Amino acid sequence: MHSRTPATIGFRDALRATFANAPFRALLPTVVLFALSFELLQGVIPFYAHAILAPDSWLKSRILLAVAIASAVLCVPLFARLARRTSKRAAYRSSMLAAALAFPLLGVAGLVPWIPREFQVLVAVALIGAPIGAHFLFPVPLTADVIDHDSGQTSQRREATYLGATSFVERTATSAAPLILVTLRLLGDTRAHALGIRLVGPVAGLIVFAGFVMFGRYNAPDEVHNRLEPEAVDV
Repeated sequence: MHSRTPATIGFRDALRATFANAPFRALLPTVVLFALSFELLQGVIPFYAHAILAPDSWLKSRILLAVAIASAVLCVPLFARLARRTSKRAAYRSSMLAAALAFPLLGVAGLVPWIPREFQVLVAVALIGAPIGAHFLFPVPLTADVIDHDSGQTSQRREATYLGATSFVERTATSAAPLILVTLRLLGDTRAHALGIRLVGPVAGLIVFAGFVMFGRYNAPDEVHNRLEPEAVDV
């Protein structure tokens, strides 16, 4: 276990310094926007199965969720390998671009003629799930890099401030997902009028694309050589 004498900086000054950190300001919105789009997609699946698939279809919402989860898990090693070959920053940004391109597929799945609707939906959900695994793989290591980078500049370890600020902002922002989903459903959430349900994927894609653009300003290195090392203590 690692520990260190608490940082001497006060609470307000700590928050001010945290949000003044340029890499953190670039990272935080991307994590929040990725999480918001994930919550939208997760929330729409039951309504999607009802509005897009036939009442007697064998493809149910639980199967769609299982396919998305399996795809995300299977793609985690691929993103990890990409991060080793390039950098965590490049791999995470690639996952956001992939998500921005894949999420809108939910809006058009089932509309291609001569191809079974269930097959189209399954393929779309599998492609959508693939980049989601990166959302659970990269944010914490990238935040750790930001913390290391900050420690080299301030000579203080401030993990609690960075992790607490990230968690608070993410939870606050993702609470908007149900409101966005309800608003879109007003445009149509039935088999006869499914426009609102089909728009959730493209909206989620636009949200992630905004994060992709913002992340271009992130410049913390993968390896911070002047970081302040945590102290090892016995417990």
